[in-house]
Amino acid sequence: MTVREKSKTEDFGFKFYYEGKYIIEDDIVVINYISIYLLNDPDISYVSKEDLDQIEVEDTFSERYRIRDKFDELSYICPPNAQCIGELIYERID
Repeated sequence: MTVREKSKTEDFGFKFYYEGKYIIEDDIVVINYISIYLLNDPDISYVSKEDLDQIEVEDTFSERYRIRDKFDELSYICPPNAQCIGELIYERID
């Protein structure tokens, strides 16, 4: 996830970054993550991609998102075994 002003095109930096593969089934995007890079310092809001820490994962994991408004929004689909509070929506910013 990059950090930027909504009306701007330049990124300030990153909070996290994932590598993996995705598939689209109907209006659902399934993302299978392989590598995870995170910002671990709570006192910093963002860093360059190169300064994120890689987190070791034993197995890949996946997340599902519903496609809304012709890919202008992705809505996180809470898995059955989780306790999600509210709806998490990611907006596309060009």
